[in-house]
Amino acid sequence: MVILKEHLGSKTFVEGVDLAALAADYRALTGRDFPGAVNPTPQPPQPSPAPVPQPSPADEAFAGVLRPWVAHRHVGANRTVQNAAIEWLKATGQQ
Repeated sequence: MVILKEHLGSKTFVEGVDLAALAADYRALTGRDFPGAVNPTPQPPQPSPAPVPQPSPADEAFAGVLRPWVAHRHVGANRTVQNAAIEWLKATGQQ
């Protein structure tokens, strides 16, 4: 069935069709809102992405010293600190 814009403006058509069901079916098939009809389940607004924090000069200086240290092989407690340092470098965008 083809639905034209003129159909949506026709009182006879609109009275004979469940527009909410039509809009839901259209969304299920296409993933888009049905043009010209009210969306029966409005989508909540998407939050804005969080700004990417910029490293402080102290973080950059510490990362500069830390990068060569984590590149070496460590054992015991130093290995634990190395793993934490690697995670910190990743989390702060320094790696």
